[in-house]
Amino acid sequence: MLSGILAAGLGLWWHGVGVSPKPPQERPREGKRRMTRLTDEEFHTWCQRNKIEPETAPYIQRLRTTPPERKVRGRASNVSGRYPSQKMGFSIQFESQHVELWGCYTMERDEDVLEMYDQPTRIQLHYHARSGRKTSPWHTPDFLVLRKDGAVFEEWKHASSLDTLAVTMPERYQRQAKGGWQCPPGEIAARSLGLSYRVRTSAESSAVH
Repeated sequence: MLSGILAAGLGLWWHGVGVSPKPPQERPREGKRRMTRLTDEEFHTWCQRNKIEPETAPYIQRLRTTPPERKVRGRASNVSGRYPSQKMGFSIQFESQHVELWGCYTMERDEDVLEMYDQPTRIQLHYHARSGRKTSPWHTPDFLVLRKDGAVFEEWKHASSLDTLAVTMPERYQRQAKGGWQCPPGEIAARSLGLSYRVRTSAESSAVH
């Protein structure tokens, strides 16, 4: 339902199976919310307020100013595309209209979110596979999100897929005792860079209207 609403109301640019692409609208229309990306001075103030380490600030700044690590692609079960973010002043890639599009929609309206960047970089995860073998895959988080209280890599997953992933990759995806999900290898990799890591799910979309 949301997909149809957004496509009609926000001019989403879809590309994938059976969908004709439409160029994204890069600038907000008159009367809409204006771009709220941080200026250089505001970013510096944000770093100071959140006590961002000296070596982490340039890393975040680089991710803020470089193109996405990769271009997303649609698959048989997914339609990918671009979300025309008024908050950011440019289009944000999403790989699934069922999950990441919800993420874009949610963060666009979350006042705690200052900036969001899709496919920001690759990080290497280290964990044991189900077989017990050590594995170290490279992974691209879905988003880098700058919030009022810090920076976090976010990975968005369909809620129904995580139960399966917890069985096939038990060290990578784990259900939290208080609810929700976590990715310990992602948290370790992000922490080494001075950032946080968070797994978010489509179940959160039930709170979005």
